[in-house]
Amino acid sequence: MKGKYLSQTMSTPSLSRRNFLKTTATFAAASSLPGTCSLFAAETGYGGKTLPFGVQLWTVSKAFATDPEGTLAQLAGLGFKGVEFYTAFPGGRDAKTMRSILDRNGLKAVGYHIHGLNTMNDEDLKKTIETNQIIGNTRLGVSFLAPGGKFVPTARTTTATRKQWEDVADTFSALATKLKPHGMETYYHCHPVDFARIDGETTWDIFFNRASKDVFMQIDLGHMGTAGVDQVAEMKKFPRRAKTVHVKPANGGDGRLVGDPNDGNLAKWPAIFAACEDKNIGGTEWYILEYDGGNMEQVVGTAARLKEWGKM
Repeated sequence: MKGKYLSQTMSTPSLSRRNFLKTTATFAAASSLPGTCSLFAAETGYGGKTLPFGVQLWTVSKAFATDPEGTLAQLAGLGFKGVEFYTAFPGGRDAKTMRSILDRNGLKAVGYHIHGLNTMNDEDLKKTIETNQIIGNTRLGVSFLAPGGKFVPTARTTTATRKQWEDVADTFSALATKLKPHGMETYYHCHPVDFARIDGETTWDIFFNRASKDVFMQIDLGHMGTAGVDQVAEMKKFPRRAKTVHVKPANGGDGRLVGDPNDGNLAKWPAIFAACEDKNIGGTEWYILEYDGGNMEQVVGTAARLKEWGKM
């Protein structure tokens, strides 16, 4: 997840018959892409429908901003079971309205990305908790950190110190303690910059070695792959803390999809899924599809691939 959060001000009617037919046609086309197998003959080795799939709404931010009702209906129609928010509800909709839209489509709120740790301060936290209680979400995450300097999502170096990262980890631990009485948890979402090294150790490792085990990690499989990090090794290093996992291709900024021949993670997907679904390794509860700057066509195409793999 990257970039500035959108200010959403428009509302349009729910999914139209034309959009539904368009989505169905796109899905059918995606299922016949070169190199794919029939949707009726799932490939082997991917582990089956063990965990539900959701979508990070940043992936379809433009569609969600202009037609939240229709967008959520499309996602549900494709077989997704939940959505992760990036804080703003479009068109000034309140939490009760958003909850009703989710309920109508059989979707769960499975996460809520905060723009930065500063928005988790005591003054704002009460409102954030109340909002998420209404929409039924129990997971509050921070989408990026920038101790020691400006956040650059694709950077491989950092100006931060070990002490700064340890201080941030302590802040997360305190936040987890505050959330626990409300039945809520907190998590941190990774970018390639989180695997820059300080004295030979990645900032990701510094953070999670320091933070309370009540702070879970939201592994972004694409960002880890882009950073050259072994996703399975990271799960084994911090077992049972990968409760929600972002599914995307490594080095995928050119528009490639999960499962494309050069998606950067293709050879690893069976091992990654197996590690996530092992309660003693990943302990994952939700897969969450995300494309930075994505669109509904990418979601449709990836849903087709995941169904071929027997994951949805």
